[in-house]
Amino acid sequence: MIPGPVLQALAFETIIQNRMIHRLDTWPVLIVALFLAIFLGPFLDRTSWRIGAFCTGSVIFLSGGISLGVLAAWPIIVDTAPWVLVTGLSYVVGLWRSIDAQTLSIFEHRVEAMHRRAMMNSMVDDSFDGIATVNEDGVVELFNPAAGQILGITTDDAMDQPIHNYLPWSKEIEALYNKAEGDEDQRGGLSDNMFGPAEFPLTTQDGRELIIELLISTSRLSIKANKRRSEHVDKKMFIYTFRDITERKKAEEVQEQARKTAESANRAKTEFLANMSHELRTPLNAVIGFSEIIKTEAFGPVGSPQYVEYSTDIYNSGSHLLEIINDVLDMSKIEAGELEPNEAPFGFGRIVATALKMLAERAEKGNVTLSADIPDDLPELMADERMIKQVLLNLLSNAVKFTPEGGSVKLIARIGANGFVFSVSDTSIGIPADKINIILQPFGQADSRLERAYEGTGLGLPLVKSMTELHQGELKLESKEGEGTTATVRLPATRLIEHRKSA
Repeated sequence: MIPGPVLQALAFETIIQNRMIHRLDTWPVLIVALFLAIFLGPFLDRTSWRIGAFCTGSVIFLSGGISLGVLAAWPIIVDTAPWVLVTGLSYVVGLWRSIDAQTLSIFEHRVEAMHRRAMMNSMVDDSFDGIATVNEDGVVELFNPAAGQILGITTDDAMDQPIHNYLPWSKEIEALYNKAEGDEDQRGGLSDNMFGPAEFPLTTQDGRELIIELLISTSRLSIKANKRRSEHVDKKMFIYTFRDITERKKAEEVQEQARKTAESANRAKTEFLANMSHELRTPLNAVIGFSEIIKTEAFGPVGSPQYVEYSTDIYNSGSHLLEIINDVLDMSKIEAGELEPNEAPFGFGRIVATALKMLAERAEKGNVTLSADIPDDLPELMADERMIKQVLLNLLSNAVKFTPEGGSVKLIARIGANGFVFSVSDTSIGIPADKINIILQPFGQADSRLERAYEGTGLGLPLVKSMTELHQGELKLESKEGEGTTATVRLPATRLIEHRKSA
């Protein structure tokens, strides 16, 4: 490329200036190439192709610059071809590995998407609920086998057809559709984009009469508008999920009818008990009254002392039967919701004195110690005095009845943190833990045998519980077999006159 005379002149000048050009030894070049392979190769493998291309170009440019700089300073030719080759190969290998990893990732994502799509299709196809995907024009784009089975058509017949050919437009569907089609503020129901359920009757294509439960949800799909461009178009879809609830509705109707029948029977029972109680009380009062006259010999001696003894038995039996009838009447009124507390202020200490006096003779006969611990400064209660008195009498009489000879029954009353509390503790035979819930039910007995040792209808504690709850209070039973029982009644602080004045 250079003319001969010029080449000779350059050669002469080189010799004259003592600049004989020498090629650099191979081993320094190879060391630099090895260094580039060790450090630059992994870096290009990790980084992006843009940074890799910039680094590769920079190394190639720098190699040429180094070669020219060395040649300008010293008569040495540096062979940079290995450096360029190593750098280029490192970039190509890194780029190839990156492309391979991306290809593998795309393949894995595609396989995963295909698996997910197949799983979703399988779930839709195997679902017991009918599922139909409908576009904004109301045309079916997906229709699972369960939907066809419910509506009496095939999947092929339903595809690309208006959904309302098979689910006729109704006010229920219109309401759901309007919500699904409306603004975000209208959303509600099972989730942010699901509306329903709505229930409506439907006559299927094959003439069956069904009751359908329908949910409508919305979804937006982003679809690429052009293969060469990145433009996307949002497509709104409506998902109709429905099921046949005909059998369930029939079962609910049967259950509702059974509930009404049970309520009617219970109401009839309550009315019967109330009527019978009223009917029985009239002759019983006469029996008790006349037997009391004979027992006290109000009109003179009756002759034989046995008549007085018999009249006493008649009086006691009649009084006991009247107590039972009164309990049944009260329970029937409570169950019918006809018993309301007649509230008025009264002193708790007064009804305690009355109750203790009424039970003193019975406790003495049973050799049971009956005592009370009542503060003198108890405030008055705002409650139904008759009911609270009956609650107290029932608890005390139960305790006396079930406490063996030599035992004790104690009544304690206090003002607690949550209101007024009184409890009856005894050393009775106790109640088994699995029987406590039973005896709190009407007519429940801890010992249900006919030959049981203790008489009673099983209405005492249920009446105590019901009358306490009518005063917004609660009854708590604590008992251990062979050790005794404690019945605690708690009434809210609003029942205390003192509390009402301070409030």
